[in-house]
Amino acid sequence: EPVKMAFSNLWKTITRKSDEEKAEWVKTSGTTIETLRSKLQEEQRSGTKPADWDDRRKAMNSQIKLHNEVTRGSLPSDFALSAATDFKGDYMAQPVEMFARCFESYVEDKLTKAGRKNTYLVTGTTGNYKGVPYPKGAHREQVFTAMDRFVAIVRASGLLEKAWGIFTGNQKLAKAALEAIRSAS
Repeated sequence: EPVKMAFSNLWKTITRKSDEEKAEWVKTSGTTIETLRSKLQEEQRSGTKPADWDDRRKAMNSQIKLHNEVTRGSLPSDFALSAATDFKGDYMAQPVEMFARCFESYVEDKLTKAGRKNTYLVTGTTGNYKGVPYPKGAHREQVFTAMDRFVAIVRASGLLEKAWGIFTGNQKLAKAALEAIRSAS
């Protein structure tokens, strides 16, 4: 149960903006809507509606709809939104692929923080790319923290030993191998 909860929290961190970011977006969106509404009402009252008035009214109504949906639900992270919209096909938006890229970023950051580098294992998750193929900025730090918690809970759960034991058919070998891996990291 703790592993499932940690993974659920990690996945929310990967795919959604934080509550603070959402609140800021809702506030900014509300201000934008009120500004648009006031301008449109003023133009309508004065009888000087520009040619694009109906288009701007439709855009405002779309913004209101989005604002209301986000207020009731969640706001996707830039990483999740980019995965769904900036790349051909749906490969980059597949949950396994999104998790893999976040884990790749986590490993590179973990190595960097330890003063280490392994270009065979991971490299390039901080580059400038079209779209957002890897988490970046404050979101990357949030993902790092959530991934750190998830990894610690998985380690403490004994699931790694169980999985290795099933794979090798030898629990003693599994425990020894995992201890060697842990002592090397």
